[in-house]
Amino acid sequence: MRIPLLIFPLKGAKLRTHRLLGITSRLAKAFPWLKDLQSTKLKLSAGEYLAACVPSAALWGIFPFLLTFVLLVATGNPILESLLKTAPIVLFGPMIFLYYALYPKIFAGKIKERVDQELVFVLKDMLVQISSGVPLLDSMQIIARSDYGIVSSEFEETARQIGVGIPIEDALQNMALRTESEFMRKAIWQLVNGYKAGASLKNVLRNLVESMVVAQTNEIRSYAQELNMWILVYMMLAVAAPTIGATLMVVLSAVAGVGITPALFVTMILTVLVVQIVLIGLVKSRRPVVSV
Repeated sequence: MRIPLLIFPLKGAKLRTHRLLGITSRLAKAFPWLKDLQSTKLKLSAGEYLAACVPSAALWGIFPFLLTFVLLVATGNPILESLLKTAPIVLFGPMIFLYYALYPKIFAGKIKERVDQELVFVLKDMLVQISSGVPLLDSMQIIARSDYGIVSSEFEETARQIGVGIPIEDALQNMALRTESEFMRKAIWQLVNGYKAGASLKNVLRNLVESMVVAQTNEIRSYAQELNMWILVYMMLAVAAPTIGATLMVVLSAVAGVGITPALFVTMILTVLVVQIVLIGLVKSRRPVVSV
């Protein structure tokens, strides 16, 4: 897992930050989502991960503060005044630390999206193989050697467990417990139940493919309906509100004598820009990752 904005790598973090472990282990309780570290394959506990992030977050807070402070002092500003002006910049460090703490959850969500995107193709591939008379274990090994990203990696681990003597149903259950994808978990449990009951795996896989296609189609319809609401919100906040606000300020400046400075217009433009970026990010995050 590569974390953007992380200055010091996670490799060797235990040796560098062992003195912080007592504090960060207690702090980790405030971030329950750090349990998603298990899906990132990092061999670090929640406390060790936070301890590894502390030096980078501290540098992000201290370096911009010192740079701005030195520049202000060098341009003739008093030291105390420069210190008061640059003090809020230190808060950038805790904000970056919070981002680091949230990143495992973000990363786990990306893994889940990639799994959901590939799962339908994997099930269709297995359906073709099972229909052609390929045994379940051989089909899983073929999927493990195929280019299905994280899903292939999961099947490779499951095939490895079966190779060392773990029963097929137990290995599949372990895969269902490992995955963050709800679709994959349901699919594996249905496959396990069908295998234990001696049912036709071909029918089980066909039903799984059909149900997943229906579920993803419903997600697309739901997103299309939700998108209409987001379009309305975007038009109100990013188009109508700035236009009406600018017009109102011009009228007030003419009637009430309220001064409109260039800084006020720049602030308004920056605010609108931030609102647009946030709305676009929200719409993008709500977009379903489907394969139909």
